Amino acid sequence: MHHGVKERLRMLVTVKAYPSISKRKGETVCVAGLRERGEGSFEWARLWPVPFRDMDIAGRFSTWQWVELDAQRTSSDQRPESWRPVIDSIVTREPVEPRAGWRDRLHFLEPVMLSSMCELRRKQEAAGTSLAAFRPREVFDVTAEPNDPWSAEHEAVASQTSLLMPDKRPLEWIPTRFKFHYSCGDVEAGCRGHSQTVVDWGLLQLYRNSKRNHGPAKAEGDVIQIAGPTKDTIFFVGNQHQARRGWMVIGMAYPPVRSEGESDQLRLELL
Repeated sequence: MHHGVKERLRMLVTVKAYPSISKRKGETVCVAGLRERGEGSFEWARLWPVPFRDMDIAGRFSTWQWVELDAQRTSSDQRPESWRPVIDSIVTREPVEPRAGWRDRLHFLEPVMLSSMCELRRKQEAAGTSLAAFRPREVFDVTAEPNDPWSAEHEAVASQTSLLMPDKRPLEWIPTRFKFHYSCGDVEAGCRGHSQTVVDWGLLQLYRNSKRNHGPAKAEGDVIQIAGPTKDTIFFVGNQHQARRGWMVIGMAYPPVRSEGESDQLRLELL
């Protein structure tokens, strides 16, 4: 597809990263999901920049909701999954509710999932792949580190009011950077484990709410237990435009762990 030519996309949103601040783009959100390609096939797509909190309420969408929009490729971001969205073209469609223990959502997700983070790295080296989902084999630690403070310029951008949203609150700086330390279980690659910062909006919103209600120690504990053994954790991982080998957990899904029978039945239905 040529740069600058618009195309109509239909996609199932699975990721909204926590808003970021830049002097040039202001406050933006990275959105990712599954783009419908026809005949029941899907591929990953990334939308950026999305000024989510400045958008009209009618155009806002949740994760696990279908959206339709115009978008185009740009020469400034050559990653194969990246699209620049036309914000006022967004039309929200039906959500995919987690009925039957997430079966409906996994029906779309599992056919495009990779086996491991190491497989994603191999695909990135071979074809530039920059976005994927997989199940970590074991999350063996979650650490909380001090986050870099915003500059005065970033503070000013974060405090800007919105013409469309006069009640918009200033974006809150998160003083803590969380990292997942995990094994992806790729024996072929001799996986020694991965450590990646998490920028999932839902997870950081959990931290903010818990911190406000219970204090920072409880908030950190709530985040640390989120990917525990009772969850069938799925990581959505993407790299950075300016640092292709800099990977982050940009989103998460954590349906409850299925029994062996449920897993086999779901696998049969997906075949």
